[in-house]
Amino acid sequence: MKIALGGMFRNSTRYLERYFRQVNDLADALGRRQHRLRLVLAEGDSTDTTWVELAQRTRIFDAVLVKRDHGLRHWGSEDVPDRWRALSWVCNGILDHVTADIDALVYVETDLIWTPDTMLALLAHLEQVPAVAPMCFAGEAFYDIWGHIKGGINFGPFPPYHDDLLPPPALTQVDSAGSCLVLRGEVARCVRYGPDDLVRGLGRSIYQQGYSLWVDPALRVDHPL
Repeated sequence: MKIALGGMFRNSTRYLERYFRQVNDLADALGRRQHRLRLVLAEGDSTDTTWVELAQRTRIFDAVLVKRDHGLRHWGSEDVPDRWRALSWVCNGILDHVTADIDALVYVETDLIWTPDTMLALLAHLEQVPAVAPMCFAGEAFYDIWGHIKGGINFGPFPPYHDDLLPPPALTQVDSAGSCLVLRGEVARCVRYGPDDLVRGLGRSIYQQGYSLWVDPALRVDHPL
């Protein structure tokens, strides 16, 4: 199998060392299983050396670097229309490079902390479901309370996080999920991030194309505190 790892960068030099340490570990884990890794990394509007460092660090990989300068300011975690339009344009630039030879796309926000075992477990779920996400935490609080939605109700920061979240090892079907998603290649090639709401729009697109999205409550990625 050929696995694409996608992510977007802006002024990211402070965490590139950690990111590529995780990428190397994933590449090694996939290689031991006779799988191949391709990086599909989008960068735009950096005022530091992120683009130059990405070019240097990806030389040893099968990698596609996507330049996506939108010229708009940097926002924090804000529900702002211009922010969603800008971010969706960057993320859809990643989807544009999921070519026909890609069996699965792992999309993960580039500042998050994760392990190869988590990604391998998510990839294994693609044998049963077309798209799947882990939980996302900051410390012990659930972090992505905006992107993770089921039945129109957002996940909350504290247990049980959502009243309809099934206990492990069951997967829970959801409307949308953010931070990290793993999709079959055929799904990634036909869906789009929403220009008005990014990952929520991606969830809608997954269902509009006849697929479904799930969460594994036993798996997690972490937002650095």
